[in-house]
Amino acid sequence: MARLLGRAAISGMQLGAPAHAGPRLMLNVNLRLERRLPLPGAVEVVEGQRVAPDAIIATAPNTPSRLQVVDLAKAMEVQIRPEELRHTILVSPGQPVYIGQVLARAPRPGWFEREQLEAVSPVNGIVEFVSLGRAQVVIRTNSEVAEDRIALPVANFLSLDAAELPGAAVCRPGQAVEPGDLLAKVSGFRPLGGEYRSPISGTVESISQLSGVITIVRERKPLVLHAALDGWVERVYPGYGALVAATGHRVLGVLGLGGRSWGRLTCLAQSEVPAQPPDGAAGQILAVSGYVDEAFLLACRNAGVRGVIAASTGARGLQSFLGRPLAAEIVTGPGTLALSAEEAPDAGRGAAAGDRVTGPMTVIITEGFGHLPMDGPTWQTLAGHAGRMVSLDGLTQIRAGVVRPSVLLPVGPATQPPAPAQLAGADPESLAVGQRVRVVRHPHFGLYGTVVELPRGLTRLETEVEARVLTIQMDDGRRVKVAEANVEY
Repeated sequence: MARLLGRAAISGMQLGAPAHAGPRLMLNVNLRLERRLPLPGAVEVVEGQRVAPDAIIATAPNTPSRLQVVDLAKAMEVQIRPEELRHTILVSPGQPVYIGQVLARAPRPGWFEREQLEAVSPVNGIVEFVSLGRAQVVIRTNSEVAEDRIALPVANFLSLDAAELPGAAVCRPGQAVEPGDLLAKVSGFRPLGGEYRSPISGTVESISQLSGVITIVRERKPLVLHAALDGWVERVYPGYGALVAATGHRVLGVLGLGGRSWGRLTCLAQSEVPAQPPDGAAGQILAVSGYVDEAFLLACRNAGVRGVIAASTGARGLQSFLGRPLAAEIVTGPGTLALSAEEAPDAGRGAAAGDRVTGPMTVIITEGFGHLPMDGPTWQTLAGHAGRMVSLDGLTQIRAGVVRPSVLLPVGPATQPPAPAQLAGADPESLAVGQRVRVVRHPHFGLYGTVVELPRGLTRLETEVEARVLTIQMDDGRRVKVAEANVEY
């Protein structure tokens, strides 16, 4: 009778493939960052071009768009098998198309093979996707409207006749307004209130005494995509962006807040909790070797710091800094710290009245919650990179494909692109005797040790799961056996 395998064995560990949590510190590797627009636009770089983190990779008009699905079988009035469709499609994803352009061409079935069947594009746009299985071409169309006109029913809200609106309005055509600015005001009792404030930012276009509405024009700002990494353009994605590459080091954290940011690295090696960021820290990335609290994070954001790399922090303080619980979130990262100037002073209880809070910043925690120091090799790598450009990505996902926040430290030469293959050195995906690791599962969670014996096949654990097991000499002198999937280094 065949032996039943545990869940770990079924996952592929019985094949002898490494299944550890992976390296948290990778030295001298190729760093690659894919930068893509959410909408089709114009790419501003070419392959092989040297780019700085703030270099513009691509731009796109931030205009309304929609997807137009072209059913090729219906358009050509013929059933096409997927293997045949591959030879009839004339366009590819990312290609601009115009009204009347032929998307697919095939001979009409029957005796007269010379007659051709064609499917043409009904709109102008860019091919978003080609489905061979469904015989469809998806085209994204962009509106040519560069600005929005919002009609606000002010007279109706204030219970006024349309002709009375100009007298109640406190704004004038051509005036710039922001969200919350007063547009009209009347005295006396009104069911919905006696004031009407602007819900958006823009410019007042007209105040109509015929319809009783105030029209505000909101100009759409174009989407701008930056390189976010000091390196070279390795590949261009026409209409959408590029792949930026460099050689350097990569550090993985355990929790990230905020999106992508970059700046020059400043290291703060101190045993006590820092109270304030150093003078002139605006636009920089700060690395702290120990614990940071809510007050320090708030002070960094007030000072215009672009990012903070810290060993540890407090769970309650972090929630207070954000102004909401974090425990229920599966994905953190972009948008987590993107608080507006109006929201930010109320985000943390530590914000004093009148505190000026600037834009978003990225926070990456490398060790976890509690008063934990940063791992020695990680801190040495950061300290050796002080004064140079560093890129952060705070995206963290704990389910459906684990994604950890990352710190990219480009150190490659500035005169040539990185080599296509990984640099010489130890395989970052392999464990070796004498390697220092950290346990990431109970009952030894967070403790460090040294590998003294590598796995020899599969070992049945107390949970009846078969897995590859390491023997680790812990820093406190104990020698324990830990599943390879439960360590990182």
